[in-house]
Amino acid sequence: MKRYLRIVLAVLLIAVSCTPVPDSGEYLALYGRAKSLYLQGGIEEAKPLFREIYETYPEFHQAGLMYGKACMLSGDTGEARKVFELLLQDHPGYPEAELWQIRNLLNTGDTKEAGVLLNRALEKDSRDPRLLSLSGVIHETENEYQQAIESYRKALLFEEELARTRLRLARLLFRFGLDVEAALEVRKTLAVLPEESVLGKSVQEVLERIEGEGDR
Repeated sequence: MKRYLRIVLAVLLIAVSCTPVPDSGEYLALYGRAKSLYLQGGIEEAKPLFREIYETYPEFHQAGLMYGKACMLSGDTGEARKVFELLLQDHPGYPEAELWQIRNLLNTGDTKEAGVLLNRALEKDSRDPRLLSLSGVIHETENEYQQAIESYRKALLFEEELARTRLRLARLLFRFGLDVEAALEVRKTLAVLPEESVLGKSVQEVLERIEGEGDR
């Protein structure tokens, strides 16, 4: 019996040693290609690439997240749900997986389970404007309009904070000669700022400066 077990173990070791090990650099390049396709709107083309990477490297949770997002956005909400569940099983409390699972559940009309997951996420981060906005969506779906208004208002409190971050990014891009990218960030800032914001004048001045330098 012992001899038989040694033979089996030896066969298994040989099988493992003969298994080809994928080139991680190759898969990182594939991930970059897939993400580029995704960002350009080629979600259907990117989806099988993200899946291949995630199945080869299950520990590469970013690829799993992108695969789940691509599934959801292409209408394959069932597969997306499985992927996000697996990610949360392997990485408990993974914020982005929780966020996208909530969105996915809302897309399928599973408001109750989305609410349970959302409350769990809010316990860890009650200041995330994305979670607060989703809270508003759930309350609105449940015809709880006063709570929905309160959630939306809480989410909007963070607009100015995000605008300041975009402005800092724009200044840094401008400093290194990336005028087009800097101007784009400033315009995004102006688009979300409330009219009464004290930041409005400063943001407009930065945009005029960037555009003025670009005309020279």
